[in-house]
Amino acid sequence: MTSSSPELIPTVEIVEEDPQTPTLKTVNAADAYDWQQRANTSEQELSVVRVKFEREKRRTRRLQSQLNEYIEALAYSTQSCEQIMKQCQLASNTSLAISEDLRRAKIMVETLEAVIVLLYTSSKDRDGTAGLKGGD
Repeated sequence: MTSSSPELIPTVEIVEEDPQTPTLKTVNAADAYDWQQRANTSEQELSVVRVKFEREKRRTRRLQSQLNEYIEALAYSTQSCEQIMKQCQLASNTSLAISEDLRRAKIMVETLEAVIVLLYTSSKDRDGTAGLKGGD
């Protein structure tokens, strides 16, 4: 049986001697070999591309994992940095308060020294004038 159609559709003709083995009437052996070689080459190329794709997927997963670790580390570092900044600000504020207290203490000491000198000189003047009056 043959089919006559204007299109180039391969037709199958079953040979009466061997009904289980179909033959393609419009395809010759060279074309079939060429198609087989192309199919084999395509399968090999596909295999190579699949291997590269799997390798790239693993690489992408590894890089994504590293990126997630870096993001977590950055978040932790940011929190630590914020805490350190708060502690530094607290230390700075404490330092300013201590400096102000020290300035007040210096003024107080200078004032007390001046009072002591004034009292000492006043006491000495009284003792000296009293001694002169008493000795006359």
